[in-house]
Amino acid sequence: LARPGWWTLLGAGAAMGAALLAKMSGVLILPVAGILLAGRALGPGALEWNGREIHGRARRILVLAGVVAAQGLLALLVIWGAYGFRYSATAGPGEARETLSCSLDQELSAAGRMAPVLGLARELRVLPEAYLYGFTYSLTHAGSRRAFMAGEYSTTGWPGFFPFAVAVKTPMAAFLVMALAGWGLWKKRRAFPFSRLAPLAALFLVYGGFSLASHINIGHRHVLPLYPVAFILAGGAVLAAGKALRRSAVALAAVLVLFAAESVAAWPNYLAFFNLASGGPAQGYRLLVDSSLDWGQDLPALKRWLDREAGKDRDHVPVYLSFFGSASPRYYGLDPFFLPSYCGAAVFEPLRAEPLVLTGGIYCISATLFQQVYTDTFGRWCEPYERAYQVSRKVFRKWAGTLKDPEAARAFIREMGGEERIRACLDDHKRLRFGRICHRLGQRKPDAFAGFSILIFKVYFEELKGMLEGPAGELPRDPGIQGPVPEMVSKWLNYPDPLGVKGEE
Repeated sequence: LARPGWWTLLGAGAAMGAALLAKMSGVLILPVAGILLAGRALGPGALEWNGREIHGRARRILVLAGVVAAQGLLALLVIWGAYGFRYSATAGPGEARETLSCSLDQELSAAGRMAPVLGLARELRVLPEAYLYGFTYSLTHAGSRRAFMAGEYSTTGWPGFFPFAVAVKTPMAAFLVMALAGWGLWKKRRAFPFSRLAPLAALFLVYGGFSLASHINIGHRHVLPLYPVAFILAGGAVLAAGKALRRSAVALAAVLVLFAAESVAAWPNYLAFFNLASGGPAQGYRLLVDSSLDWGQDLPALKRWLDREAGKDRDHVPVYLSFFGSASPRYYGLDPFFLPSYCGAAVFEPLRAEPLVLTGGIYCISATLFQQVYTDTFGRWCEPYERAYQVSRKVFRKWAGTLKDPEAARAFIREMGGEERIRACLDDHKRLRFGRICHRLGQRKPDAFAGFSILIFKVYFEELKGMLEGPAGELPRDPGIQGPVPEMVSKWLNYPDPLGVKGEE
């Protein structure tokens, strides 16, 4: 847009095609480009095309329209090239080894207001089917996702999530540098051509605006594209120095040293970085989890902690693990009893299942699961969860009482309506028990951390007994979930008592 020509046109078209291929959020480059295009077409000044000046608003608009059309065709060519210029998402009959998890028709039916546009693109074969499928899939699955923020829970997100994430996960010195930059740019507002900031401002406004409206609030990483904008603008801090450059440069250098020191202090746990104002990494699990803190990266750190702290006692002290991640604990030399987990490795290898009866031991819980984000007791521990727990515990205790009495066991099976029903209730008990344990452990500090993403608690028998049998204390009436309630949560809200009054007696 500044100096359009054949080479810049080719480069821009290829870059836009690559951006649209790299991530589905690359589509946000289109409104950014639209804002810049409108500013260039309607603003003052001549347009230069290959060294030739083009005057007049009508001529500028005509030339830029041609440039945009050509760039769009180049981007389409790049996308089609990446898919081998083949429309079909799979190979021909008899050749295909892959299948789609669900049809494009099913995805389009859930695409809402974008469905007609995507349907037309499909009908006209504007884009490869696989690309349309991927874009539609991303769109339809972006409407709801479990999220946690400083004790609050949602399935539709919060407008303030990403500003909060930036506030707690950005080094404090960065805010000071940005404040100096803003001051410097304001001081030089008459001399500095602010049109040079237009690309940065457009990117910041568009990407930031879409982030605020996003329903997927799972990680600070989703706003990382805004940081390069901020760091480029940080160069304006030099303008704040003015004539007193040497004196101001010393202060600025001190700020940069502070910036570096706060970052280096987090080594090697950079994903778990939280700034000093938020309490640092040790308080991170209370503020944000999921990919803002916990991506299953700390199994090696847990192994080192257990080797160092548990030592010889590991043969006598049970280790329980609730793990959020896809790595294999066994690969890292860990063989714990598994509490309810969100563990991809469990699909591929047998793990030591959670015993029906827990004992004292070392309880290691990933921060995301400790905050009950991807568990069956999503949200705050509340009255309905507690009622369901007590019902399931009643079944568990009665079942345990029949283990040495075959006649009582047969009678219990008849009373419950079959062994399948008993197994289901015992499984419910495990899930609810884990939620209650996390609720009670949340009332005290962890004994240690493994890389700040795995909380470690030394739980003795008497404390465990209190967590399982003691009073739950005053509880909220509901789990405090903003947005649609997941199906499993609804199950606890209306959990039936298979034993009724007789079981209570």
